[in-house]
Formats: sequence, structure tokens, C-alpha cells
Amino acid sequence: MKTRSKTEIVGLILQAVEAQPITRSKIMYEVMLSFKMATDYISLLTEHGLLSYVKQDKKYAITGKGRQFLTLYNETDRLLTTPVYGNDE
Repeated sequence: MKTRSKTEIVGLILQAVEAQPITRSKIMYEVMLSFKMATDYISLLTEHGLLSYVKQDKKYAITGKGRQFLTLYNETDRLLTTPVYGNDE
């Protein structure tokens, strides 16, 4: 498995919770993270307002700020992976 950047891991977590709120365990399995890594990233994303914790369901949900980040992440990823034909300058 290739090494993933922190930004890529954040993007993958947000993609995992985009459709519906899910548990930390489900995030771990979908993004292929250890318990410690999942806990650390989820804490970071929650602190920065990209994820919120739904106490009654014990699940994490994406926030508006998280959706904004995910949109920018996906656009950046698309631009970096699209083959370049010619010079735009």
C-alpha cells in the first residue's frame, strides 16, 4: 500500500461520512486506519469543525465546513490527476 498524505486521509474520512453519519469503527474500516490513527484524525477534524459527533447515535457526521473542504479536496485531486495535453500558458 502506498503512503498516504495527511490531507488524503482527511479527504477519505470526509468521503466516508459524506452520505450518512457513521461510527468510528466504520471509519476505521472504510479508510483502513488503526484505532489510534482514526481517533487522532477524528479528534482533529472535530476540533476544526469538519466533523460533528452525534451523541444519541454515537456517530460522526460531516459539517458544512467539512463539505466545503471535501469539495476543494476533490477538485484539487481531479486537477492533479487529469493528464495535461499541451501548455495552458
